[in-house]
Amino acid sequence: MEYQGNDWLDSTQEQTIEPEIPLCDPHHHLWDRRSAEPSAAPIRYPKYLLEDFLADIGSGHNVRSTVFVEADAMYRASGPEELKSLGEVEFVQGSAAASASGIYGDSRVAAGIIGYANLKLGNDVRTILEKLLAASPNRFRGIRHRVAWDLDPQFSSSSSRNQGNELTLHEFRTGASVLSSMGLIFEGLVFHPQLFELARFAKSLPELTIVLNHIGGLLRTGGYAGRDSEVIPLWKDGISAVAECPNIVIKLGGMGMPNVGFDWHERDRPIGSQQLADDMAPYIEHCISAFGPQRCMFESNFPVDKVSYSYNVMYNAFKLLTKKFRNFRRDSIYDRITGQLIEPHLKGVLNLRDESGYLDSRGLASLTLRSRPIKSFPSKACIASLALSSSDISTKPKPFDLPVSLSVITRTAVTSPCLPNRSRRSSSPVP
Repeated sequence: MEYQGNDWLDSTQEQTIEPEIPLCDPHHHLWDRRSAEPSAAPIRYPKYLLEDFLADIGSGHNVRSTVFVEADAMYRASGPEELKSLGEVEFVQGSAAASASGIYGDSRVAAGIIGYANLKLGNDVRTILEKLLAASPNRFRGIRHRVAWDLDPQFSSSSSRNQGNELTLHEFRTGASVLSSMGLIFEGLVFHPQLFELARFAKSLPELTIVLNHIGGLLRTGGYAGRDSEVIPLWKDGISAVAECPNIVIKLGGMGMPNVGFDWHERDRPIGSQQLADDMAPYIEHCISAFGPQRCMFESNFPVDKVSYSYNVMYNAFKLLTKKFRNFRRDSIYDRITGQLIEPHLKGVLNLRDESGYLDSRGLASLTLRSRPIKSFPSKACIASLALSSSDISTKPKPFDLPVSLSVITRTAVTSPCLPNRSRRSSSPVP
């Protein structure tokens, strides 16, 4: 079908809920696919560049920083195949620099960058990762190698690079080990039948931090349509399996994709935030229950999810969902850096309350900026995509403006070894 656009989205207007709360969107894309080869599948928003994303995040919510995630776009047109993905990181690095100039507002788009490298190269992937770091010495944080695979041809576009057994391959695991040794993270895109395999993969590489995308890749269309009585229990069991791995955290979002089966994109008028929150609640709440709020973050997955709802409606729904767990509170954020735990220049943070009482703001540690797994989490932590801060760290601010894509409240300062030593990177200050 032809996906509906901005005019359709604009027909559902809402007042932004609590617009003063600073947020970090840890998952979005940028691309220009207008010259792409004709495909049987329609391209959703074939042009989605910096100005397009800024228009979305500027619709009401206080998005202070974002993290770009690879989208198989803007690759180099020539050169060795394994190096073509450098073009995407180079492109996004430029967009991020434009955003960081301040000309386009206070939001820092692509303050963190997740690129692509083929982990099936094994030890040889180190060279590719080093080149990706060189292309973005101040923003590159890791890679996403999409291993989503299913026999159903409807989902082949998400798994065209894969054979279905990547997570079990020796070469792939060797490449993932190299990724971890360099202080970089692995963003995992799988479909829900693969969650058990991802859990085994995570246990075999306990030093690798894995960020599971899109509530674990739930499929409810194609061969899975009309089978919720079988599909949902399998998905829930899979979520429980990956949640047992302390080195996995999860992104809450991606539910606007048509393959999740809600058909929001087919409505005459776009869905509103209250109904969206109600529809999402059983799935989001299960993930939070399994992982704990300190290992969860909300994502936009724009423009992919934009086929179903607007940015303003989506984050309104997220805020409505989290009100079931706590009240909102605002605290000042501090420009601090200790070791390699970095805080961007933000001016507030969303903190939470739970039934046990007030959750304080002393220290926020970015999970996705770690190469070592988080062995334990505080019993009370924030749930949302936030910014990084620590009021307990007595160190002078330094001239770095590096991103985070997931933050949790802690009561002690935690340093992150994810960023490689400065000797491996450019010695010049981060712009």
